[in-house]
Amino acid sequence: MYRAVCQLKSISPVSFSRRFEDKPKEKIDWEYEQKTWQLRAHADRDGKVIIPSSMFKGALTSAAQISGENIPGKGKSTYTSRFKAGVIVENDIPLGIKLKELDYEDVFVDSQGGRGGPQVLKRFPVVKRWEGELICTVTLSKIIKESVFTEFLKLAGLIAGVGRFRAGVGGNKGRFRIEKIKFEKIE
Repeated sequence: MYRAVCQLKSISPVSFSRRFEDKPKEKIDWEYEQKTWQLRAHADRDGKVIIPSSMFKGALTSAAQISGENIPGKGKSTYTSRFKAGVIVENDIPLGIKLKELDYEDVFVDSQGGRGGPQVLKRFPVVKRWEGELICTVTLSKIIKESVFTEFLKLAGLIAGVGRFRAGVGGNKGRFRIEKIKFEKIE
């Protein structure tokens, strides 16, 4: 088992679309949207914006799945299930920005959350540049070697990404790169 301490830096902005307690669905008007858009960002108890650990876990798992790379000596088995079960993302990444300091972008989106329906204007939080430390514990170290973990984290930053309109769903946001990575063996 080992721990990977990863210094990450954005390649593209990250945007959020977290669900929050909304007013009744009768009609959400633009005035209400302008008052509540910041609630779409993820924040800690002090009201500072974070990128949740679950987003990085999803990006790593997506990268393993998209690559389709087989595990040497395991036939046609790929790394996907091993990353799901054997990698623990230990922390959220704090961005050091308060909710009230966030930037935003206005976008026409499907009113029902899908595609092809009527469009409504929504406001989404955006952080143009970010960086932080991500700590992952790899429990299946005999299968997920340090070089494999590094390869898939790089891939996660390039083709999967984190947040709303991330690279993995055809968007251009949420991409990142590894600035530095340090491995620590743990028992």
